[in-house]
Parts: sequence; structure tokens; C-alpha cells
Amino acid sequence: MFCPVCGKQQVSNQTRFCSGCGFPLTGVSEVIAAGGASLVKASSGANQVDSPRKHGIKQGAMVMLVGCFLVVPLVAVLSAALDITPVFVPIFAILGFMGGLMRIIYALMFQSGQAQMVLEPGEQNHQLNAGSQRGLPPQTSYPITDLSMPVAGRWRDSADLSPGSVTESTTKLLEKEEGQ
Repeated sequence: MFCPVCGKQQVSNQTRFCSGCGFPLTGVSEVIAAGGASLVKASSGANQVDSPRKHGIKQGAMVMLVGCFLVVPLVAVLSAALDITPVFVPIFAILGFMGGLMRIIYALMFQSGQAQMVLEPGEQNHQLNAGSQRGLPPQTSYPITDLSMPVAGRWRDSADLSPGSVTESTTKLLEKEEGQ
């Protein structure tokens, strides 16, 4: 098999990436195995997930239903059982209804209505990479001739280095004055 991008012959048909340019070859081997037939699968709806907008509307409706038909009666029963004034019943009814309504409004105003595709494990989405770089970046190497060894005589000795402490130069000045 040859790479369709750079034309380099591959060692094996099971190679996942081109060794020359890094192009992913898994789709190429599938096209060759299918005899050149297109690998675009028809959308059966099983791989599609609800759009964020639709999901938000469903969440809001669920909050309204659970809040009004489950939480409010439960709070009413508890307040009756504990002999408490049922002040919390209308509060929970308003919170459940308004919370669900606010979630639906948020989904309608701010969330995308475009459905998302979910890929099965091992499945590749070739449309995602259509505009991006294909494969690995080009190889960078430096020939050995560009590297050079240090010139003899240019090695630094530890005596050539600057003083190791602040007081060393002062000590040398004192020794120089005593020597005079």
C-alpha cells in the first residue's frame, strides 16, 4: 500500500500512520478493503444525540413535573404530618414551576439547536479533520555536520571564574595592602 499524500510505500497494510508524512492510514485500508466504495454511513438516528436546546427543554419540563406533582404533594403531606403551617407548599410550587420555566427559556434563547453526533469506540470521523492539518508535522532533524566540538584552549578553568563570594575581593585588597 502507498500513502495517498506523500506516495511512500508502507511496510504493512496494518500500518496506522504513514512513516513519511504521518497521514492516518486506517481509513485508506478500509477503502481498499471495500474496493474503493464510499465509507459514508447513513445516519440511522441511533448515533444522534438530542441538541442542547432540546435537552434543555426536556430538563425544564422534567423540573416542572417533578416539582409540581411530586415535591409539592410530599411537602404538603409532611407539613400535615408534623402539624406545621403549610407555608412551604406554595413556595415549593412556585420554585418548581418557575425553575422549570427558566430552564426552558434559557434553552430556547442561548443553546444551540444543532444535533450532535456520537461516535462509537474505534469509529473515526473523517469530516472533523477536513480543514485541519492531516497527519503528523514534518520531521525536524539536524545533520551531525552542523554540530561542532569546542575549540581547544577555550575551556574555562575554575580560576578564571568570577569570585565566589562578596568578601573575596575585599580580602584580596587587604592582602595587597599588607604586602606593601
